[in-house]
Amino acid sequence: MSLHPAPAFLEDRRLRALLATGLLDTPPEDRFDRLTRLVCRVVGVPIALVSLVDDERQVFKSQQGLSDPWTAGTPLSHSLCQRVARTGRLYQLDDARAGETCDHPAVTEIGVGAYLGVPIRDPDGYALGSLCAIDRDPRAWTADDRATLRDLADIVESEVALTLALDGRTESEARYRGVVESVRDVVVQADAEGRWSFLNPAWETVTGHAVAESLGRPCLDVIHPDDHAEVARNFRSLLSGAVPYVRHECRLLRAGGGVRHVEVHVQLLRSEGGAVRGAAGTITDVTDSIRFEAERVARERTEEMLRIKEAFLGNMSHELRTPLTGILGFAEVLAEEVGTEQREAVDIIVRSAQRLQGTLNSVLDLAQLEGGSFTFEAAPVDLRGEAAEVARLLAPVAEQRGVALDVVGPPVRALADSAALHRVLNNLVGNALKFTDEGGVVVEVGVDDGRAWLRVEDSGIGIDPAFAPRLFDEFAQASTGYTRTHEGNGLGLAITKRLVDLMGGTISVESEPGVGSAFTVRLPAAPVPAWVVGGVGGPSSS
Repeated sequence: MSLHPAPAFLEDRRLRALLATGLLDTPPEDRFDRLTRLVCRVVGVPIALVSLVDDERQVFKSQQGLSDPWTAGTPLSHSLCQRVARTGRLYQLDDARAGETCDHPAVTEIGVGAYLGVPIRDPDGYALGSLCAIDRDPRAWTADDRATLRDLADIVESEVALTLALDGRTESEARYRGVVESVRDVVVQADAEGRWSFLNPAWETVTGHAVAESLGRPCLDVIHPDDHAEVARNFRSLLSGAVPYVRHECRLLRAGGGVRHVEVHVQLLRSEGGAVRGAAGTITDVTDSIRFEAERVARERTEEMLRIKEAFLGNMSHELRTPLTGILGFAEVLAEEVGTEQREAVDIIVRSAQRLQGTLNSVLDLAQLEGGSFTFEAAPVDLRGEAAEVARLLAPVAEQRGVALDVVGPPVRALADSAALHRVLNNLVGNALKFTDEGGVVVEVGVDDGRAWLRVEDSGIGIDPAFAPRLFDEFAQASTGYTRTHEGNGLGLAITKRLVDLMGGTISVESEPGVGSAFTVRLPAAPVPAWVVGGVGGPSSS
């Protein structure tokens, strides 16, 4: 693996900076472990490391997912993090098993499949090591993965800066203050009475409270009342020496309203003589992380429910359609063999089965539309021809009801999915016939302004204006319960609108109770072949 390290004198300074932190060969600390755990959870990897790289080895200040003999560190021969430390740059491998790293010991012995590492720097800018995410299998790291890892590395750097500050290892107070004031985390100090004695500028970003106004005030003033007891108990335990440090989550009240979820990490602060001065540490805003995690869980739950739903619908389609097909087939055979007296009973069976089949098809179609599994293929379609075909299929219904059914207009070509358009026409014309007792239904087609249109107009009962806003809602019906006057499941128009929307079209309605209704569907027009002559203006937009 080729490296392009910094000059030798800069590498020497980097190593001195690493030794100055006092972090090498020290026991694991929860403040770093929480960050590697967060990397695993948020980025979605099995392995995360805080790796400190010296001239002979890499030492893991924190690690998740490795087992012996790699839990404490590795020789440099097995280190991918050394590239990050020595170049001070992000290092990304989507497939570590390919290219120059295919035979690297980190790949062949530790099992690295993909690697993403960002540098961890001290306050002077020297790269001490790397915060890295490792997957066992190749994966394509995303911009979000890189940004998340960089944000978490900033928190590691805040902890390193705090360590140096509290141990007196920084070269000057001015340099320390510059670092503290620039980090994204809130760096805090509180006196032994529980009052703020130091807050960096990040305090104002997180809480909205001015630093000057907050200094000297009780810490509990900005803590959510429900968290007071736990925060006070932890602070007392720290001051008493019962615990060396405290880490807990609580909620901060923002100025002007609102709450931020934070993670507090503090340790005891003593004077040179050993007297307890208070506590110092960091406050990390984890609101976005909590929301991200909740959204991830919700997204996974939704995806799982969709999978269950699709499996259920597939099973229901088979379990219900198969016996329905049998019922309809044998009922039609039976209708040809029974006498006149039994014919009416058989006809009832056929009509009921057909009605149930129609309802089942509508429910399954709607589920497919909701799940995004309904496939469309837009192509030039003869709008008048499709309308004429639907009119031919529904002619027996019109004849039975004593209603005229006509198709008028010139040849018109639209860009649409033939099957979806057929369903739209069938729903609209079928509805018009169902709600028309006398007069007729006219299907008109045309084109204007680059949009093909079809209009289904009837002389039926019309639509109550109070019901009009719910016309395209699922299962919505103007009459319900025992008083309903027409059969139906309330899905036809909902499916129609979704199909029209998916084809890039629009649907509108004009209606007057007792006079009739007119539904207009507009779709993208397709070029008309040269041998077709025609073209008229369309209906006025409602």
